[in-house]
Amino acid sequence: CMKMAASMGLGMTTSSRVRSLSSSAHSGHHRSCHLGSCAGSHSSCVTIRRVHATGKHKTRSSASRAAFALPSEVASPQEIAMLAEGLEAPVQVLYLGALLTFLGGAAFFVVRQVLERRELEISAYDLGEKARANVATPQELYELGSILARKKVYSLAVKHLEDALAAMPADDPDGAAVHNALGYAYSKMDMFDLAKEQYEQATEMQPGYVMAWNNLGDVCEKSRQLERAAEAYTETLKFAPENEIAKERLEFVRRRIS
Repeated sequence: CMKMAASMGLGMTTSSRVRSLSSSAHSGHHRSCHLGSCAGSHSSCVTIRRVHATGKHKTRSSASRAAFALPSEVASPQEIAMLAEGLEAPVQVLYLGALLTFLGGAAFFVVRQVLERRELEISAYDLGEKARANVATPQELYELGSILARKKVYSLAVKHLEDALAAMPADDPDGAAVHNALGYAYSKMDMFDLAKEQYEQATEMQPGYVMAWNNLGDVCEKSRQLERAAEAYTETLKFAPENEIAKERLEFVRRRIS
């Protein structure tokens, strides 16, 4: 038994030694390959490393193909077409809404103009009937003259406005508006001196009548009385410092004078 045990122990020791020697030989052979000192088995080491490199290259190529194949998997042509159709629908709705808004605004403007013109026609007819019957009040004659001036029938407008001035008292507060309207009609008929007289009378009756001062400046410009025009626009700015028309025209007139 002792011999058997000794022999078994010896056998185990020998086997361990064999494995240790084998491992050391392999390690030495591996180090020699790395150091370039092995001769016969060097080709086998190179082959092994080539196999490992080829495996890595294949792995990288597969990963690259997978990366390049990813977009086609995410968005196919059919999906892109569906996405484009989905984007076109809101744009078409916005375009249609803008078009309808524009057409609605244009239609509203046209309808309003037609209604206003129709209303003017009716008012002019009714007031004209009263004027022909000599039953129109000074205010109605003034309204008739203003309507005819808006309709660009200036000669009839002058007639009815003069009738209104003749029928109303001299101190009537509405007289300034009648003088201003009469000056406008004269100005449109290129009768600048008569227009200037009417505007001056309007401003005398109402010194703060901004519209009459601007109209006076305009007619003085047209008749080339630039200094008088500058005075008129200056008066406008005394009562209305933020009046854009007066500021622009005054600057222009001053440049022409200088």
